[in-house]
Amino acid sequence: MRRLSTQDQNFKQAFAELLAFETVNDPQLVQTVDQIIADVRQHGDEHVLKLTQQFDRHPAHQFSDLELSQQQLKTAFEGLSTEIREALELAAKRRRSCDQA
Repeated sequence: MRRLSTQDQNFKQAFAELLAFETVNDPQLVQTVDQIIADVRQHGDEHVLKLTQQFDRHPAHQFSDLELSQQQLKTAFEGLSTEIREALELAAKRRRSCDQA
């Protein structure tokens, strides 16, 4: 995982390079996302499940089909590489500190 610091001499350039890959600047993507949101607002949960089947290729027909047990989550977490696990733990720690601020 690549880490950036605002203290790095080349921060602005490195940050700009990362942003260059941002798809948020793609007008077609923004239009597609806006349409998905509008469809979900209009058609509700049924549409979310339809999109889950379409994009994730998950055969869910009800939201309970998407739920994972605590044991499944624990097993998946324990199966992560050390680098990914540490990155997730750091992100969670940072998120908790933002919530407390």
